[in-house]
Amino acid sequence: MGARGGSNVLNPMGCSSKPFVLTIQPSGDRGSVSGWLESTPTLSFEDLLPRFDPTPVETDLALWWSIGTIGEDGTQPHVYFYGQNSVTRVAVAEGARDFSQIDRSDLVFGDWETRPVFPGEIVVFENVKSGLMLALRLDAVYDSSPNGDDSGLCAGIDASWTFSF
Repeated sequence: MGARGGSNVLNPMGCSSKPFVLTIQPSGDRGSVSGWLESTPTLSFEDLLPRFDPTPVETDLALWWSIGTIGEDGTQPHVYFYGQNSVTRVAVAEGARDFSQIDRSDLVFGDWETRPVFPGEIVVFENVKSGLMLALRLDAVYDSSPNGDDSGLCAGIDASWTFSF
C-alpha cells in the first residue's frame, strides 16, 4: 500500500491494519465501510453512490471523522463526525442503536461536528440542498498503526449506513 508519506490517497500515512484493507460496500440504499482510516479522504455520496474524495463537490453529502481515543488507558473508544461542506449537517441519533430506532423529530442538527460518538451509536447526516439523509452507525474503532503507537492518523473505523430510516 505505499510507504509512509507515499502517494497512496487512501492510506497516506502508510498505516497497516494487518493487512490494510479498505472496503466500501454499497448495496442499494444501505452499505458498509471497513478499514476507514482517519487519514483517508472525505466519504462523499452523490445520490446513493459512495466514494472517497479528497476534494468533494460542494453539493454532495460529504462526511469525515477524527479520533477521540482508541480506548487506551481504560477509556472508552470514540470518534467525532463532521459534515465536510456547507450543505452537510450532522446530528447524533440519541439512544438509537438500530436504524429502526431513529426518530427524525428528535434529531438536533449542527453545522459542524458531533459530540463524542461511541461504537454502536448512530449519526445522521443531512444534505440541506437535496434533503438526502444518511444514517451511519459506528461499528468499531481500532488502532491500525504499523507499530501500535496510537499515532492518531492510523486510527481506523468500521461503519454501516442506510438512507432508509
